[in-house]
Amino acid sequence: MKRKSVAIVVVIALIAALAAFAATFMIRIKKEIGMMDPAPTGLVASGVFAILDSFVNLYLVERDGKYLAVDAGTDAKNVRAASLFTNARVYISEREEDMLNGKAHKVLFFRNSLKTEHGFLADGEETRIGGWMVRTIVVRGHTSGSACFVVDGKYLFTGDNLSLREGKAAPFNDFFNMDTPTQRADLPKIAGLEGIELLATGHYGTTKAYAGATAGLAK
Repeated sequence: MKRKSVAIVVVIALIAALAAFAATFMIRIKKEIGMMDPAPTGLVASGVFAILDSFVNLYLVERDGKYLAVDAGTDAKNVRAASLFTNARVYISEREEDMLNGKAHKVLFFRNSLKTEHGFLADGEETRIGGWMVRTIVVRGHTSGSACFVVDGKYLFTGDNLSLREGKAAPFNDFFNMDTPTQRADLPKIAGLEGIELLATGHYGTTKAYAGATAGLAK
């Protein structure tokens, strides 16, 4: 009887500890999301639209009635609706495949999932997708293969690779990153680009003052 009582006490203590951890975790998530400032749904540049879903932005680039959708990464919030677009061609960073095949994990043994057939974009590669020219710039840290994309040489989409506060770019929220020091080391790759007219983030809105926003990222 005494052993049973001890076992029950241990189980109750474990449940209480897990509940406390979960509550603390959710409070932290709410705090981190509260720092974000996504753009409202609407036109953010000529032919470029921001779509707001909760605290996340997706972007559409329109040309002649066709659309290029730009998101970043393979986290569930980024790809969960991809299968709805049955005629779309889907591309991800070549290195992001490690998040899908289990070579890299963001949380313990859980892997990201993208069930839609997809192609790959290599770091530094310029690829014509439909009528758009897309340049891939891998910025590791949020995930092992997270990337930024420059469309037609003038629109820079950064996804979850940086924050934008008071007009200044910085690493993304450390709480959500896999490796913030690596992200900080890679971010200079998106500073000093020529011809950028719009910088669009996944959670911190947009700015047309690209040079000033990214000046602090340069090595």
